[in-house]
Amino acid sequence: MLTESLLLALLGCAAGIIAGLVATHSLTTIHFPTTLPLALDFRFNWFVFGGALLAAVVCSLIAGLVPAWQVARQDLNTVLHDSGRSLTSRRQRLRSVMVMVQVAGSLCLLIVAGLFARSLASAQRADVGFATHSVANLTMDPNQIGYSEAKGQAFYRDLLQRVRVLTGVESASLAAWVPMGDTQFGEKIDVPGIAPVKGQPAPSALFNAVSPGYFHTIGVAIESGRDIADSDSGSTQRVALINRAMAEKYWHGQDPVGHQFSASDDPKHPIQIIGVVRNFRMVDPYSPIEPIYFIPLTQHYFSTVTLHLRSAGPESGVVRDVLPIVDSLAPTMPVYASSMSEALNGLNGLFLFRLGAILTGILGTLGLVLAIVGVYGVMSYTVSQRTHEIGIRMALGAQRAQILSLIGRQGIVVVAAGIVIGLLLAFAVGQLIRDFLVGIGPADAPTYLLVSALLAAVAAAACLLPARRAVNVDPNTALRSE
Repeated sequence: MLTESLLLALLGCAAGIIAGLVATHSLTTIHFPTTLPLALDFRFNWFVFGGALLAAVVCSLIAGLVPAWQVARQDLNTVLHDSGRSLTSRRQRLRSVMVMVQVAGSLCLLIVAGLFARSLASAQRADVGFATHSVANLTMDPNQIGYSEAKGQAFYRDLLQRVRVLTGVESASLAAWVPMGDTQFGEKIDVPGIAPVKGQPAPSALFNAVSPGYFHTIGVAIESGRDIADSDSGSTQRVALINRAMAEKYWHGQDPVGHQFSASDDPKHPIQIIGVVRNFRMVDPYSPIEPIYFIPLTQHYFSTVTLHLRSAGPESGVVRDVLPIVDSLAPTMPVYASSMSEALNGLNGLFLFRLGAILTGILGTLGLVLAIVGVYGVMSYTVSQRTHEIGIRMALGAQRAQILSLIGRQGIVVVAAGIVIGLLLAFAVGQLIRDFLVGIGPADAPTYLLVSALLAAVAAAACLLPARRAVNVDPNTALRSE
């Protein structure tokens, strides 16, 4: 029995090595939609391989040793007299519990995969509040080529003037960071009339530095007040537009236009609110929308800036037209080109939903295969051990339907218990990932029902095959089987 277990373990390890190499190669080919040079490098590691091989061999030895030890401890006369039936009843409960755990784990993983998949679909349909199509993003940093702040501002000013007159460009603007991009900026603020509460975090907000026309370019409506103008410069009153979330949090239904607040970077020069814009998602597609204000780039210079280009046609067309202009103004300027749809599908966007659905789906499918193999193995073993009993029942007049119910009931009970445990486990895991779900709750009924029905149907088929073999047993052959 140990030899058989080791042989099966080695064959399984060989298959596992192949699957592992394929999986690690697939992970290294994942493209991360980010401006950062991020890549995965999963090379073959002998320590990992040795540890996995040792674990597989040890588990296989235990799986072979326990039954062998149980057999060796039995009284020979009892074994010969009972023809092995007493051994079956004693070990059947352990096998059933193991299959039950497999079914529960598989169901949990499949439900989590379903939650991620439905959440991804919901997030794709959700209104993020800004234009996700026909907007190209070109990120540049004049500081990388030695430009000073004055020279950098002149570069961006000249670039905007030349880009806005291009054919096919409907609107162009600059911003310090892109919605759902890799970088966000935030700071503490001081709002008149709101005193810090002891033990509570001080008032704060995200902020972005933008150029005139930014909201028109990304398709965000200004609800009240005015947009940033060319006249808003470093020598004039500091101004900002705020989103509706910031207006409701700090001005509680009042019209904030004309009010002032101070930022921690320059508390001596208050910022006057000149407008309120519609809420849109700047950080991610699932968290509550945070307060954010938008200040002119001319009043808060950033070296690394993204040029947003809203076009009438494909984004690639305007990018090809703009790159020569950048090259003529700064020949050595590095440019990273992307689109707003890529930002939406980036690391802070839908990428994690898609990755989570794929990984949990793969693990759930593997778990389902193991669960079905376990159910089928236990049922087949049960049929083989009860062949003599089945022959007696059929010889005494038992009908095929009765035999089918007798054999199938055992597998159905195990699967049903595994499904109940799996549902409870999936609900607990759902509470942990609820912050990453969009449009659905952690106890999404359609997902739970559909996945449970799917697993129950597949498991029932695994029970049915051995049960049908049992009802086709010839009574005469069954009576002579022992």
